[in-house]
Amino acid sequence: MALINCPECGKEGISSSAAACPSCGFDVKGWQQRMEDERLAQEKEKKAQENLREQAQKEKAERQRLINSIADPAMYGKIWIYVVILVFGTIFAALGSMFWLLVALIGCVVYFSYSNNEYKKWLENPEQYKLDKATQMAEKNAVQTGVKVIQPPMVNGNNKLFCPKC
Repeated sequence: MALINCPECGKEGISSSAAACPSCGFDVKGWQQRMEDERLAQEKEKKAQENLREQAQKEKAERQRLINSIADPAMYGKIWIYVVILVFGTIFAALGSMFWLLVALIGCVVYFSYSNNEYKKWLENPEQYKLDKATQMAEKNAVQTGVKVIQPPMVNGNNKLFCPKC
């Protein structure tokens, strides 16, 4: 039980357990309850903001890890794939008909076309290419594990983080 000043009239020495100010009749008990509720709400908001920041940092770190895991598409670094396709095509052609050699050549052309397109996308904007690939990987992982991809928290006009879903 402490002595406080009345917030309304400023009278000193009012008991903190008094229901009202003896001078002006101000509801001291209700005022103290409102102040405590406001303090608790601010603490709750602060903790929620901290949790959103932590979540955003974790998601940013995971996104960066995914981006760093994307290899640069070296179009000519996969020569072994062409060699394997052509060797099998040649073996099957020697055993049977030229059909399999033709299939192997078409396979090489299709794979080369795909590799060439990926390489061109990477040349245009390497960071965007890696970000797109990382996003595709994250979505694929989310579908495989059944986990919903969470959008990063946003900042409203008060510079406070908030969940875009709520």
